[in-house]
Amino acid sequence: MARVRTLVIVLAGGAGGRLELLAATSRAGGRGTSIAPPAACCCCTPGSATTIATASIRARRTRCGATRHSSATSRPRPSSWSAPTRSNKPDEPAGNLVANEVFVFTPAPLLDALERLADDAGDDGLDDLGHAVLPLLVERGGARESRFEGYWRDVGTVEAYWSSHQDLLAEPPPLDLGDPAWPILTRSVGHRAAARVLRGADVRESLLAPGARVAGAVERSVVGRAAVVEEGAVVRESVLLPGAVVSPGAQVVRAVLDDDVEVGAGATVGQPDGAIALVGLDATVPADSVVGAGARLPA
Repeated sequence: MARVRTLVIVLAGGAGGRLELLAATSRAGGRGTSIAPPAACCCCTPGSATTIATASIRARRTRCGATRHSSATSRPRPSSWSAPTRSNKPDEPAGNLVANEVFVFTPAPLLDALERLADDAGDDGLDDLGHAVLPLLVERGGARESRFEGYWRDVGTVEAYWSSHQDLLAEPPPLDLGDPAWPILTRSVGHRAAARVLRGADVRESLLAPGARVAGAVERSVVGRAAVVEEGAVVRESVLLPGAVVSPGAQVVRAVLDDDVEVGAGATVGQPDGAIALVGLDATVPADSVVGAGARLPA
């Protein structure tokens, strides 16, 4: 079996729209199952260009396929399949198969494709990955797919991002973060003190990351690394990213606070049963002020 060198790049998006490089490594890889009619590739051997992770979904459902693949299989596409056109999100799709946005590329074919497409695009620049890059690699015959089963969610909106965190609070959760057979590997600092729950705190159905400190009330929320909920503060159905601080008397309900956000004393962010509020990176919510349901700060 032919062996190739594969560059694996993993990106993650924060609630404020930022992209962080979580990992980049080069490792050996092999063949998969073709999702396009076999064809000779001018710049690589078949099977060395791209691996596309796919998942089956139910129509009009937000929960689909999986990010765990202990029983994943690879299946060939029908011979009549062809590369998608620029309009790659039809109103009436022919099936229920989607790409779940996990891609593994061999560097040389990818860079060659990007250079070719950039020359064609000129000053207009390149569009989304699915508009031209993936169709070109599939057309060349070097793309492979790997099917995933189980839990998977597109978190491309604030509401979906918030909802996926709420999913993790279920019992049992759809994705077990503590599963020793499938550890979560990120660039986060692992050598932090344990989370602290102080006297008088009330924590229910929540996840607390290392270094978090809670002296107030936290319910159905995810509190990130080194985030702080002060005495008298209330956090419900919310996500606090690393370093966020909720001051005494403040209330955060159905909201996402990005890294190092500070909510001043007596301030209110979001409201029960309202749309998800978002406070962006390093922002400060002034004391006694109100950020309404569905609001964005900065606007």
